Amino acid sequence: MPTSAATPQSMHTAPAEDRQTTRSLLLKTLAVFVLLFAGVWLLARFFREDLEGLGRRFVDTFGVGGMFLGSLLADAIHFPIPPQFYMLTAITTGTSIVAAMTAICLGSLLGGNFSFACGRYLGHTRLLKRVMERTRPTMDPLFQRYGVWTIAIASLTPLPFSTFCLVCGMYRISWRLFALLVTLRVPRLMVFYLLIKAGWAAG
Repeated sequence: MPTSAATPQSMHTAPAEDRQTTRSLLLKTLAVFVLLFAGVWLLARFFREDLEGLGRRFVDTFGVGGMFLGSLLADAIHFPIPPQFYMLTAITTGTSIVAAMTAICLGSLLGGNFSFACGRYLGHTRLLKRVMERTRPTMDPLFQRYGVWTIAIASLTPLPFSTFCLVCGMYRISWRLFALLVTLRVPRLMVFYLLIKAGWAAG
């Protein structure tokens, strides 16, 4: 976990900087929610039949197992197709939401644990060190102010889940604490589902 030498000047300015960082992350999170709803609304408005056809082809070919595997890959190695795609697929095809969301959540959590393990045991590699350097401006101020509870805060931000888990591993967070706090992924995925469902219905 990062440490830094405190000076009178840094102690005076850090709280304001930390508040600004936290506020910026929360605003970005809100923007992601708004854009997700608006994007699904536009897709439903202008491409409803195309998406329904795409969804049926996906479900007929891969089923709920494909949603599990896709979500696992997305949150393990930052695969470009996110879990939200599979939520939309389930909605457009009338697939059992219980089955679909169970598969998506399990895949996401397993993928996150894989990414966490990579950060914990391979964090010394040059590639992962580059990831750490890109996230330090965001994560370090939060860790200095909130300590390990930064994990809970960061899990609710637009930081990609795979990157978030990777960085947690590189910060050497304990497995037990990570397992406890990473469960916040589940309510966030449920919020995504509700936004997608609302956007699809409104379109």
